[in-house]
Amino acid sequence: MSPDFVPMNSLQLRKLPLSSTGFEVLRSSGQIYVDKAQLVLNISTLNASFFISRPRRFGKTLLISTFASLFEHGLKYFEGIKIDKQYRKFWEKEKTYKVLRLDFSLCSTFSNVQEFLTAFENQLSNALIRIGLKLPEGNKKTSLVSRFDRLLNGLDNASSCL
Repeated sequence: MSPDFVPMNSLQLRKLPLSSTGFEVLRSSGQIYVDKAQLVLNISTLNASFFISRPRRFGKTLLISTFASLFEHGLKYFEGIKIDKQYRKFWEKEKTYKVLRLDFSLCSTFSNVQEFLTAFENQLSNALIRIGLKLPEGNKKTSLVSRFDRLLNGLDNASSCL
């Protein structure tokens, strides 16, 4: 028997994340996580907009969840992985931001544009309330985009919107 051989029954195998798409769930439950810290570090330190497009089942939701966790909870869930060591020079452990999460699957069943806009506005309003913000009131001529723009322009420059 080779010295590198370890019998299967003596290994403690970690769970595969077969249906988990949340970074925090993977990290707190000890499931296998492929560390994409360098990508997260590179993108999150740039002042730019990004469009992330990948095929189905290629980890878009997990990647976005990783970003959301970093901004919402700081380094809390990153202990022991690459980003924990690298990010310390860029990120204070307690530094957090409000994170706006939208799920477009909740606006997927509509028969016309107005139904979609109503569903989207309801989801946006509820998501803003969850993070302590409120969409400014408007009349029938005020578009949702201009109301959201007014909200964003009224926020502190140090705020982030993800």
